[in-house]
Formats: sequence, C-alpha cells, structure tokens
Amino acid sequence: MRASRTPQISDMIIETCPDTGSRYVGLVREIHLDNWGHQQNVFIAWTEKSPRHYNDEHGYCGVNIHNIRDRYNVIRNGKIIR
Repeated sequence: MRASRTPQISDMIIETCPDTGSRYVGLVREIHLDNWGHQQNVFIAWTEKSPRHYNDEHGYCGVNIHNIRDRYNVIRNGKIIR
C-alpha cells in the first residue's frame, strides 16, 4: 500500500522554489482542519528562513503540499513519499 502525501505532524518538507531553485527544509508542526476535515492550514517550522510564499499566519494548504510534487517533497520516517 502506498503512503499518502497528505502532510502529518513531524513530516519533513523540502520545498524547491520554482523561480530560483532554492531549497527550504522544515518540519510540519501544526495542522488546522476546516469543517469538512481538509487541511486548511499546515504550519511548518523552517530550519532557516522561510520561503517567500510561506505565510506565518496561515501556513500552507495541505492539498498543495499533497499535489504539487515538483515543488514539495514529503519525507516521513526517513523515506520520500511519492
């Protein structure tokens, strides 16, 4: 069975900026769900500075992390989730 790319607390996220190719590494620290149980706000603790599109107040939408495979790598238990 294939693991879901839906972010979970403590997953490592590696974001590659499509404009510059810069990479940002962080850990999922908090997730807020909407009324239907979808990940509305995924908050990440970045190791250094955060990417320019990351909003400290709102985080990222979990479906973007799940779907945009060329921008976000999800690493769980030391394995990249494809």
